[in-house]
Amino acid sequence: KMETTTAGRSKSDLFYIISVATIGLLIIIVSYIGATHIQSSYKTTYACINNDANKYRLPDRPIIPNHYELVLKPDLSALNYSGSVKIDILVLKKTKCVFLNMEDITIQSLKITQESKQFKITSTLYDPIYTTLEINLNEFLAQGQSYVIEIDFTANIRNDLRGFYTSTYARNNVTQRIATTQFESEDARTAFPCFDEPNLKATFEISFHIKEEDLSTMPKFVALSNMPEKEIVVLEDGIKLHRFQRTKPMSTYLVAWVLGEFESIEDVYDGIHYRVFTLPGQVESARFALATSMQITDQFNTFYGIKYAFPKMDLIAIPDFRAGAMENWGLITFRATTLLVDETTTSSQKEDVAEVIAHEIAHQWTGNLVTADWWTHLWLNEGFATFFETHSLDAVHPEYKRWQKKLTNTVQVALRSDALSTTHPIVNSANSPAQIDAIFDAITYSKGGSILYMFMNYLGENDFRSWMRNYLTAHQFNNTITDDLFRSLADYKKDDSLIRKFKSWTHQSGYPIITINLDQDGKSYILSQKRFYSRPQSSSNRESEIWWVPLRAKLSDGSLKTFELDSTLARIQLPSFDYVKLNADQTGFYRVNYSAELWNLLLKSFGALSLEDRIGIIDDLFALTGAGEIKINLVLSALETICEHQNDLVIWETIISNLNQISNLISRESGADSFSRFVLNVIAPMRQRVGWDPIPDESNDITQLRPLIIATTMSNDHKVDIDLALYKYYTNQTIPVELRSSVYNAVVRNNGMVGYESMLERFKNAQSDFEKSRCMYALASATKPSLLKRTLELALGPDVRSQDAGSLIRQVARSPYGMDIAWDFVNQNYQLILNKIGERQFHGQIVGGVTTRFSTQIKYDAVKDLFSSRAKGQALDQALDTILANQFWLQKNYYDLSVYLDKYSKQVIN
Repeated sequence: KMETTTAGRSKSDLFYIISVATIGLLIIIVSYIGATHIQSSYKTTYACINNDANKYRLPDRPIIPNHYELVLKPDLSALNYSGSVKIDILVLKKTKCVFLNMEDITIQSLKITQESKQFKITSTLYDPIYTTLEINLNEFLAQGQSYVIEIDFTANIRNDLRGFYTSTYARNNVTQRIATTQFESEDARTAFPCFDEPNLKATFEISFHIKEEDLSTMPKFVALSNMPEKEIVVLEDGIKLHRFQRTKPMSTYLVAWVLGEFESIEDVYDGIHYRVFTLPGQVESARFALATSMQITDQFNTFYGIKYAFPKMDLIAIPDFRAGAMENWGLITFRATTLLVDETTTSSQKEDVAEVIAHEIAHQWTGNLVTADWWTHLWLNEGFATFFETHSLDAVHPEYKRWQKKLTNTVQVALRSDALSTTHPIVNSANSPAQIDAIFDAITYSKGGSILYMFMNYLGENDFRSWMRNYLTAHQFNNTITDDLFRSLADYKKDDSLIRKFKSWTHQSGYPIITINLDQDGKSYILSQKRFYSRPQSSSNRESEIWWVPLRAKLSDGSLKTFELDSTLARIQLPSFDYVKLNADQTGFYRVNYSAELWNLLLKSFGALSLEDRIGIIDDLFALTGAGEIKINLVLSALETICEHQNDLVIWETIISNLNQISNLISRESGADSFSRFVLNVIAPMRQRVGWDPIPDESNDITQLRPLIIATTMSNDHKVDIDLALYKYYTNQTIPVELRSSVYNAVVRNNGMVGYESMLERFKNAQSDFEKSRCMYALASATKPSLLKRTLELALGPDVRSQDAGSLIRQVARSPYGMDIAWDFVNQNYQLILNKIGERQFHGQIVGGVTTRFSTQIKYDAVKDLFSSRAKGQALDQALDTILANQFWLQKNYYDLSVYLDKYSKQVIN
């Protein structure tokens, strides 16, 4: 009995122990999921759950924030901080639940109050996937009432270029540290608990407690935020309290601060205090930015009729910065190379700096004052800034000819990207962080800006300006969707049909190709439209793919005819002419194909066309060849005829960009050398005109053409120019800053280990950010595998900032010698690269960047295998689509190209 009783008790005890252990484990798991990062004794329950289908979003407006009082106490040595935030909220719908966002934050205390009453919190639930904190109460928060959420928290200052992060630089061989922010699109939640969605605007009052020991190492310490400093108060223990004025209502992603040692220059104009901040010793390079920021802001004040909303505008160069720049309201952050101008800056780089400044200042109205309701409508921020950067800069610096350059650096970029079958509409669904990151792309920026340019030319400058003023005035300090924009126009013009017309460009993917043929009667012309693809598609819903197209036709007598195409087919009447050029001056976002007869007439009169029309014709010819619409020999024979008399920079940028694309595709084919000789012959007349040495009082076009032409000759193995470049470099001759990139690339490409080591030393010793950058990228020009591997390893080492590592890897992959080496490197070092640059930059730079030259099924399968489980989404889809487009180009064009080059070579020899 003893044995039986003991055995029976043992089984019962075992069952009891297992049951208790299981329950205990479940409690631990639930408690962790529900209360991780929250150091409190609240019981975790599931009393209130976000039932929205999209859990990345906060529940639909039961609560809105009105004001944040944020106090941070950073330890800049230990790289952590404590903080408190008081959020004044308004309840729109009675609720027992409060949802807000946070990530990588530990809550020390939490309460919700109304005047003297504190509400009992029954449970909290933190979701680490959706980065939401749910707070459950024992009683309802009443509709229409205001309350305060008070949270004390701690967190680390990050090192991954997002949220509240640290950036370093060297001074006198000592590492110096600053702390700064980058919150777009949804990283404010990593710095403080908040309602981190763009349509939940609020005002902010921000304060910092800075420790005396941090200040002792930084004699020129400054604390900056969106608004001017209200006061500095010395507290006990030498702590300084920096308190800033209250902001206007704004989105959380625009909140910003910078803590560190900086120098600045400043000025006041029209009541606005302008300052530009640099690292110590660099402030003289900020003068161009200061002048430009004042000019551009004044231009926008005039154009919009709405004055800049904040009392000050700070621009600051950050050593480590993921983006090119960020439009934080009142505190705009930049990379040094997008803000500063010094003696190592080329004229084209100086123009680019001005354009980046204009882009970010444009956001102070379109993006900050009026903000896209959700990232689905991001183009209302970025497409607008892309358009208005040029609109404003052309008014301030017409000599830059930015509208012409817009055709090459914006419109053509968008046309190429939007020709892929994997493109997306401008207004796109984006919910998860990965989806949101993916739409910061050429469609949102470049296509968005391009269609605004088309709309302006259709409406006329005056109506366009009135539309913009009405839209911004009606929605200032609020959020909008695309329908709000078009409704504003329809109301102004009293024409509701404009909404449907304009939405055909924002709510469907792609763009049309317009084909024009002479009708059989010889008096009228047949126009047709269909979607343009970079490679033919097996199926497409053609009936639904119709765009409203504002057509402009220029005739040989200089007259301009306008039409609207709103169907797949149309017949138009035109007077007698020698030629017709559709899409006159390239104001429309579409391509044009002509019948053979009309092409011949147009090309015969090529020299009589406007610069914009010549750019459009050349780019359309190359694109139509790639898509299999016309034969490549038509393009190349046209180049032979027209290139000799072209002197404009943007023409040559278009020609060389397209020729380089062909060179990339055939670099391993037998015809590569013959094509290089063809390229050299095509550009030979221009090479003779630009020479190597600057000419006094030469035009800006020639100054910028020279490095483009010489870089092209040397990349196509022009021995005379290569020898001259090496001679100038090794005899320590002064190399004009405009030509340094070309010369540096030639040194590394043509002088093996000696050239590589020389450039590596120059890279490590360079003081200027511009000089350091051009030396770094030159290292990707090596031809020996061992040297290219060193460059790739350098990208992951301490000498290359994480912001530049992905770009350097991509640069290696663009070389015919480095494409496979870079691919193998990514395969073997996937996690190391991810750790260095982060997931967002990996998707944006690596997935498409290292695969852009691939054109075989083997590579297609390899790319799909490597990334399908790691980088699903738009980046992978477009990389695979690009490989198929490259493959199609070779299948369709390489034989004809070989035949043409063979005949061409014989003609040249004879």
